Amino acid sequence: MEMSYEPQELRDLILYMMSQHQINAVQSLSKLIGWHILSSCTHVGVGTIEPLANASSIILASPAGDRVIVVKCGPQTGTQVSIQSAPRKDFYPGQLVKDMRWENLGGNFKEVRWDKMEGKNFLNKMELLMASLTNY
Repeated sequence: MEMSYEPQELRDLILYMMSQHQINAVQSLSKLIGWHILSSCTHVGVGTIEPLANASSIILASPAGDRVIVVKCGPQTGTQVSIQSAPRKDFYPGQLVKDMRWENLGGNFKEVRWDKMEGKNFLNKMELLMASLTNY
């Protein structure tokens, strides 16, 4: 493998490695806290297309299974975190769906305002988010 000495190419490589590292760090943290990994992908093919490399993502479920966190990291687009809760607060039985068990299906994902969260760095913010969403 031949590496270039161009500053832009080295910068792009470092940004790509940082986004991969963040997903791996979330994966390790989730195992430590007790969250379940539903999916982990290092080359996401949906959403905003990255101009220089592929984005990575991970989907986590809380220990009780009532919360889901989705993290997507890209070299150019940055980090996007969304959460989903169940049981749904807006579920009302109707004529078609009468059984209350369907309230346990999660609703829409809500994006977390990452810049407004407490924490010094990415991993610290993820730890605080997972801890606040965990209920035993």
